[in-house]
Amino acid sequence: MQNTHHFIHTWLSKHQLMRWAIMLCAFVVYANSIPNKWAVDDAVVVYDNRFVKRGIKGLDSLFTQEMMVATTEVQQQAIAGGRWRPLTPMLFALGAEVLATDKIENRKQVRDKAGFIVKDVSENTNFPHILHFFNVFCYALLCGFLYEVLLLLLNPAKDKENHKANFVALVATLLYTLHPLHTEAVANVKGLDEILTLLGALRALYAFVKIHYTEKILYKGFWVMLGIVSFFLALLAKETAITFLAIIPLALFFFTKEKVKNIALYFVPLCIVAGVFLGLRQQAVSNAQLIGFKSMHLMNDPFLVLNENAQFEPLVAGSQVRKLVNTNENTLVKMPYFNQFATNIYTFGLYLKLLVLPYPLTFDYYPRHIAVKDFTDVGVIFSLLIHIFLVFWAIKGFRNKNIISFSLLFYFITFSLVSNIVFPIGTNMAERFMFMPSVGMCLAIAVLLYNFSEKWQTNYVLAGVGMVSLVFSGLIIARNPVWKDNLTLMQNDLKTSKNSAKIKADLVEVTLQKVSDELYKSGSQEFTVEQIETLQNLLPLCEEALDIFPMFGMVWFNYARINQLLAQTPQNPDKAKLAYLHTALEAYKQTQLYTPITLQKKQQEYMSLCLSDLGRFYGQKLGKLPEALAYLHEAEKQDKQNAEAYFLLATAYSIKGENEKAVHYAEKSYALRPTHIETKENLAIAYKILASEQKGRQDLLLKAEKLLLEIQKAKQGLLNSDTQKRLK
Repeated sequence: MQNTHHFIHTWLSKHQLMRWAIMLCAFVVYANSIPNKWAVDDAVVVYDNRFVKRGIKGLDSLFTQEMMVATTEVQQQAIAGGRWRPLTPMLFALGAEVLATDKIENRKQVRDKAGFIVKDVSENTNFPHILHFFNVFCYALLCGFLYEVLLLLLNPAKDKENHKANFVALVATLLYTLHPLHTEAVANVKGLDEILTLLGALRALYAFVKIHYTEKILYKGFWVMLGIVSFFLALLAKETAITFLAIIPLALFFFTKEKVKNIALYFVPLCIVAGVFLGLRQQAVSNAQLIGFKSMHLMNDPFLVLNENAQFEPLVAGSQVRKLVNTNENTLVKMPYFNQFATNIYTFGLYLKLLVLPYPLTFDYYPRHIAVKDFTDVGVIFSLLIHIFLVFWAIKGFRNKNIISFSLLFYFITFSLVSNIVFPIGTNMAERFMFMPSVGMCLAIAVLLYNFSEKWQTNYVLAGVGMVSLVFSGLIIARNPVWKDNLTLMQNDLKTSKNSAKIKADLVEVTLQKVSDELYKSGSQEFTVEQIETLQNLLPLCEEALDIFPMFGMVWFNYARINQLLAQTPQNPDKAKLAYLHTALEAYKQTQLYTPITLQKKQQEYMSLCLSDLGRFYGQKLGKLPEALAYLHEAEKQDKQNAEAYFLLATAYSIKGENEKAVHYAEKSYALRPTHIETKENLAIAYKILASEQKGRQDLLLKAEKLLLEIQKAKQGLLNSDTQKRLK
């Protein structure tokens, strides 16, 4: 038995070997995430970020603009409080400059609206795989460095006989490295901000602890500078690094014999760095005002509920979908504080549960994946009791510098900013929010396991750790491919987040885009049977999302689009098509009430097309010319660039015998699409009819003849092209 213990302790003391083993484990379990593409917020930080796609020429904008401005192209805050995390987008921009090629369309370099050449960072390139590799590499570095930090805190002399320190440092790091809760941060490119934040914060902690063990003034100065720079970079990656203003002094108090007054001195440069960061952040964020931003939005604040006096009515007669009547700024109200507090306490317990049993996992904890709770809920009471016990334990061990006390304080302090206690964070919870706090819990568990090993045999405890590590590794390896792309992720996680309005909304959006891409690639305007079935299956998802949050503008918009598309399918009878169009129109009207400013133009364009379709249907199918004209004029009002509406108006006025109006609208349609053959024919006919009505208008006949010649040449060109294709 002594030989076994000696063998184990010998291996635990091989610090460099253990560090490399940890890094290898981190890389191996996440290696199958490298083939992944883009998912979720990768759009914000990479492939829809116009500053990143400019490469090196976008760096100044990344550091001076609010984060969401890069995707919305509007000087507004998409999230209350704004976001400014320039470090990772900067790295992505540099990566795009070096590793991505210029985007080419029609054999020309693509430029954005500002005239900058755009880099091709689409999922069809190798760029996402390179960034996924970088994520895995950085995570491996982080895990290896975490081991170094824990060794410095627990065993600064690297004494091979300090078995407790060697055991705790290795086990805590191993549990952290292989914890499935970190999959979101590592398997998603956007998660690099979490990795770099913790890496920079730990580097700052390491540097300030090193000061205590360094005698030469020159070397002390080096560690101070390294600590300051590391802390600033961590803040640039994500604001949550600011919690290390408390963690660093706390670590110095617990693990060194540094005097309190000296610890206070170390605190000063950290505060200066934090102040500089907050000043720069405020300057960048203040440039983007809350224009068109609805603070009372359930997807931005999970602690909102519908006013009890809110009234509903069917969207259209006989519809199961309900719309709110007379909405105003008081339709959504803050839920009672005790419900908010109880719901928070429940999520705290769920975090602890996931730290112990990380299954099932999901990227989406938006309302109402977590139901509104009160203090009669058993889960809330159980969570409250556990947290009271943990707080008591942390306080009790503070004076005698108990490691578990430090671990729990680390957990609570780093968790505080994402706990929804200090301020609402926009969602009930998220797995990535445990990326930093889980360091504290893994350390606490490692200390407890060492205490158990003193009563039981160390090899049995390590065998148990090994078994857990294997299970966790399996969960990570299985979870990584789920993050392949948005569609894969959302289809999978909907099984877990069944009551989340956001995941239903996002899945509808992604699936609609997939159908559109398929149509574009096929060059067809007709839907396949499978595509029609896909569209029909999306309707219940929209209805369920609207039942959770009836003011969800994006869902109303997509619900309208789906109904509008289904109205275009030839398989449906005319009665069904008309019902789809009326439903789409009413849904577009709801969209107008709740549409974010960035979607307003798109909403008007689609609503105008829907009105055009209704105008055509009432004119061609029902022969109701007055109703058709009413819809078409409303289409014109919604979008002045709707060439089809003008085309149909020209036809309607021609039928009505108002030939001057027919020419007027035919000319407007032609001005917008001068190469469209049917538009040219329509205008030529309108010219001829008006010329026959107004004697002596030879100019109209000449215009008509010119258009007819252009049409003849165009048709001949198409015929020749088709003949050549057949010959080939």
